[in-house]
Amino acid sequence: VRLSWRKVLWNGGAIVGALVLPVAFFDARVALGAAVGTAFILCLGHSVGIHRGVIHGAFRMGRWTERALIYLLILTGIGGPLSMMRMHNTRDAHQNRPEAPNYYTFAHSMGQDALWYLFYDHLGPAAPIDSARESDPFYQFMERTWRWHQLPWAIALFLAFGWSGVAFGVFGRIASCVVGHWFVNYVCHTQGYRRYRMPGSGEEGRNNVLWGPLAMGEGWHNNHHAFPASARFGIAWWEDDPGWWAVQVLAKFGLIWDVKTWEKGAELRPTARENPLEGIHEAIEMSLSPWAD
Repeated sequence: VRLSWRKVLWNGGAIVGALVLPVAFFDARVALGAAVGTAFILCLGHSVGIHRGVIHGAFRMGRWTERALIYLLILTGIGGPLSMMRMHNTRDAHQNRPEAPNYYTFAHSMGQDALWYLFYDHLGPAAPIDSARESDPFYQFMERTWRWHQLPWAIALFLAFGWSGVAFGVFGRIASCVVGHWFVNYVCHTQGYRRYRMPGSGEEGRNNVLWGPLAMGEGWHNNHHAFPASARFGIAWWEDDPGWWAVQVLAKFGLIWDVKTWEKGAELRPTARENPLEGIHEAIEMSLSPWAD
């Protein structure tokens, strides 16, 4: 890894701004609106759009639907679409092997992981991504300009709500998305229960009853590792999956189609085998116990 001053300025600036500005310009109505808007773009842009749809091909969608979802993705402030695809595929390539660098198997502390994720670039060869999207002018433009798309929203929110709109609607949104993306990724690889075991994989993910639904379904990460092509991450009755609910709405309106799930059309990873689990009480206990196996 190598310290990235771009990440220090971008992520660090967003975090500092989110800690300072909302206190100085607090407005409960603006804060609530920003929270709802942040959940909306995280769900549709990140969980549904790039993760389930683009990276894993869990459904098909039209050109303009895909572009709209990718635009919502960049509003999270996490990164450009092509770089996020490369990082995801690189992580998967390492985690699906018996041995992997410490960063990808989380063989380090939470603090170390936060520093590496938020402020460092990860060196070494990146895994390949879909060539059609890599050469797509729209994706290339979004990759080059993703930071600048925050500016018109900052101006609009300032004109509508003053500095509280900027505090909650820009700094708060970016900081919560960036920090939340890191936190959920760390917790749901280190804390929770594993319905499936995948011999030969360096990291299998965990299901976490708290962060599963709060992270738009991304917290049912062991299920996702077992069924990577499934648009539905939740399996048990208690595994609520807001991202799956959004997929169902998009499909109902014909914006996406050919939806794959673990129930139909999304095959279990060849190396996965079911791991016994008694029920909700055991799931809660394991989710709340650090580093539960």
